[in-house]
Amino acid sequence: MGNLFANGRIVVIRNNLMSAEAINRLAKAENMSVALSMLTDAGYNAEALKAGDFEKAIRLEQAKTIEVFESVATNSSVRRVFLSKLNYHNAKALLKIKFAGIKEGDLMLYDGSDISVAELNRFIEQGDGNFDTNLHAAIREVIDTSKRESPRDIDLTIDGALFEVIKNEIRGVKCTTLATYVKSEIDFINILSVLRTKPLNFSVDQLASSLISGGNIPLTTLIMAYANEQPLEFLNSIRLYYPQVIADVIDGSAQGSVGDITLILEREADNYLLKLFDEKKNNFTGIQPYIAYYLSKLNEIRVVKLILIAIKYELPPEALAKRMRKIF
Repeated sequence: MGNLFANGRIVVIRNNLMSAEAINRLAKAENMSVALSMLTDAGYNAEALKAGDFEKAIRLEQAKTIEVFESVATNSSVRRVFLSKLNYHNAKALLKIKFAGIKEGDLMLYDGSDISVAELNRFIEQGDGNFDTNLHAAIREVIDTSKRESPRDIDLTIDGALFEVIKNEIRGVKCTTLATYVKSEIDFINILSVLRTKPLNFSVDQLASSLISGGNIPLTTLIMAYANEQPLEFLNSIRLYYPQVIADVIDGSAQGSVGDITLILEREADNYLLKLFDEKKNNFTGIQPYIAYYLSKLNEIRVVKLILIAIKYELPPEALAKRMRKIF
């Protein structure tokens, strides 16, 4: 199946994405019953929603989205890149739940990838599993060391292993949008490492060992930012890398804590990465349209879950606003 045929399917399917207006209406729903009714109208699993089980409806929508992506992704390396991101994300979540005291409800697990959540959990619990040897080694490194007690160290170890896989896979893919996406994602992960490490007063060597190579921002520049009292202000002053994103984070997090700043940076980084593919979604001879749909749909599902959790626990609007991604 060529890109033209695959993207022809996507043109039809993407009409089912929830609009920004629909998401805003969901966020303003009077109660959970009204919200679940809205999701039923949007095409989420009616049986699960009727039973009040929005977590199951979310998982089923994830699995359906991944199945569509696998069916239209004509390039095996592209499939490998995005399925690996799910698998490594799930590994991080499961390790944090088991060892770092994070509650399962606080993390997003993705059903439907080529390595199931159950398989990953069995390997973490029992050492039993036959899949990606690179992921095997990264999980074992976390389990067998004190890294397992730190969410930060879990992220650094698993992300480092993930991007070795991704950088290898994209070498043979002729798509500048994907290359830019991967480089930018590495940059944002590294900036977050700088911000999260700063309050810990780690040495420059400790920071350097946590940074991922292959982004647009030289590691020496990130180390210079770390040495500055205000790392984001330093990056903003040189105006070379993501000036609008960094300026928006600074404006949105004025007087905020480190936790607030990183939440806002994660949000703005996700918006930037989604926009890269959204701007190319009508390039029907390339891989961009089906990637744009896939990323937009997963983003929609994530936003829907955030809204439902906020409704369930009656969270204030500002708590939701810091995490809300744009809808493309």
